[in-house]
Amino acid sequence: MKSFALISLFFIAFIQSNNVLQYWDNGVDITCNITKIKVKDVSEKDRRIFAIKNNKQTWIFASLNLENQSDKVKIINLKNYCLSCQNRKSSETDIDSYIDYIIMDKKLLPKEKFTAKVYWVFDGELLKNDLDQIKLVKK
Repeated sequence: MKSFALISLFFIAFIQSNNVLQYWDNGVDITCNITKIKVKDVSEKDRRIFAIKNNKQTWIFASLNLENQSDKVKIINLKNYCLSCQNRKSSETDIDSYIDYIIMDKKLLPKEKFTAKVYWVFDGELLKNDLDQIKLVKK
């Protein structure tokens, strides 16, 4: 009997991006610097297990910078934001890390700044000309 391992997701494309997205939320300036975009193939097995519609996914990685420009304490939850492109929405924000993080409310003191490495996932493949239409939005 032979044994083998399958890697179900693998990268098929890598696009370097310098897109900067802005969003203003009640006194908090949110800047998203997209650093890379990866398109991944999704196996049939993973499509069934995770209920993924397409055989490709587009992963967008970024540095997300929050700056409380008000004189009041602000509470921000990164899970409230996603990306939008041509009437399609990405997954909610996830922290880009080797360990899993539970994203909770972030308390920002007046004039405080906070930066996190994050990512979003779109079901399906985004094309290069779609990148100019990506927006940071609140869910």
